[in-house]
Amino acid sequence: MESVLNNTSFAPELLKLEITEGVALQNLYKIVPKLTKLTDMGVRFAIDDFGMGYSSLNYLKRLPIQTIKIDRSFMNDLTRMEENTSIVTAVIAMAKSLNLDTIAEGVETEEQTNFLNNCRCDKMQGFLFSHPLPAKEVEKLFLQ
Repeated sequence: MESVLNNTSFAPELLKLEITEGVALQNLYKIVPKLTKLTDMGVRFAIDDFGMGYSSLNYLKRLPIQTIKIDRSFMNDLTRMEENTSIVTAVIAMAKSLNLDTIAEGVETEEQTNFLNNCRCDKMQGFLFSHPLPAKEVEKLFLQ
């Protein structure tokens, strides 16, 4: 990664890489120094699929991450299922207390958006905003 960044002159602070909980925890002691080195260069990291298995809070303080992505499975029946509401609220509050950004995946309704806004979720992604698009279509979307 360091070589690619150096050879391409790509600004590392514009790069955010996602790692899943499982990958992070499989090799925690090996991965932390590498992620720290990249973080020191300006690369940012997000934990993807947060809450989908391991959810060890211990690694949140060890990994040099800046973002937690809340798994889309918690968006299902978000405002009608108390368990999902409680989990999402708690994850966002915990992330805020650790100075981490939050991204909710799988947002498909205005009701979910309103709930997440009220919880101070930083960002959202999902079909409500757009389906996956080819690069040319993304350019058109932003130029409108």
